[in-house]
Amino acid sequence: CVFFFLMIRRPPRSTLSSSSAASDVYKRQAGYSLGRADVVRRAMSKKKQDVMENERQIFIDGLTDEDGNIIVEGCVRRGVDKNKAKEIFRQMESFASYAFNKSHAAAYAFVAYQTAYMKCYYPKEYMAALLTSVLDNTNKVAEYINECDKMGIKVLPPNVNISEMGFTVSKDSI
Repeated sequence: CVFFFLMIRRPPRSTLSSSSAASDVYKRQAGYSLGRADVVRRAMSKKKQDVMENERQIFIDGLTDEDGNIIVEGCVRRGVDKNKAKEIFRQMESFASYAFNKSHAAAYAFVAYQTAYMKCYYPKEYMAALLTSVLDNTNKVAEYINECDKMGIKVLPPNVNISEMGFTVSKDSI
């Protein structure tokens, strides 16, 4: 739990960990205001390609009003090489296809941790539950039975005397 808390509070600098981390890149690299960065974050999360395409040029070169006042500095004005700015934007676009907000990312990370913990320390119970969850999909059942074999867990055939509704743990096997 402490690890995930630290990841949320201090995510790695080279990795985007949530859509809000992408907002921070817009603010730091291109001088976006909080409000404008949030608009881009929402466009990313809703996969609005037209908004993202419009923001590409602003992110790279900035935005000025009719009087020449700078609204958004852009990466180039802030000393970032134009090709590097294009690459950063391209990476953020690709990130946007699977980005979650921070609370969702934290929740999914915690579920992934719990799942890995169960598979590591309670492998028979975990695999029995997993097999039961896909009873209606014979391809998945076969795949998970193969995984049990790889893990050294024996899967017994059904037995009218001892079988229950789903897969259950019975001593050293399922």
